[in-house]
Amino acid sequence: QLRGWMRAHPRVGAAALFCASAQAMQSLARNPERLGASLGFLGVLHTWSRTLGYHPHIHYLVPGGGLSEGDERWIATAKDFLLSFVPLGEHFANLLRAQLHKQAPEALAVLPSAIWRRQWWVHTKAVGNGEKALGYLSRYVFKTATGNRRLPVYRDGRIGWPYRDSKSGQPRCIKFQRHEL
Repeated sequence: QLRGWMRAHPRVGAAALFCASAQAMQSLARNPERLGASLGFLGVLHTWSRTLGYHPHIHYLVPGGGLSEGDERWIATAKDFLLSFVPLGEHFANLLRAQLHKQAPEALAVLPSAIWRRQWWVHTKAVGNGEKALGYLSRYVFKTATGNRRLPVYRDGRIGWPYRDSKSGQPRCIKFQRHEL
């Protein structure tokens, strides 16, 4: 429900996404009842899904712990994930709404109020030493999401977009008319 507004206001929307998501992670991690540490992390903005649907989201690479108050010692997480996703989603939604109120109050007037009443999900996943996750994110920083891949052109003038289905892992291809790209 936010995508239309985000696409029309990419600069403000991306700034609000980064600010709210980083603040949500940091404030929950600093809470002594959770981790009690300050995080370091790297974030990369993605704006498209594998099927070229507009889907702005941020991938973060976060170590499995953080520094104690005063930066005196490392505090490792005791679980296979850093922060609980339910409170993180709720906190992120509240902070995003506050960011939009501050940076673009007109957005709150045009966005459906139901957005803020629904459950917000934040996907968190332990990725071992992070090497594969860093490799995945680096393709979006070093080149582009499309890279140097060859796109098939069909006799009817359509162009194919190859992708891997995230549920089945199987290769797929969407066909677009040239004017749709």
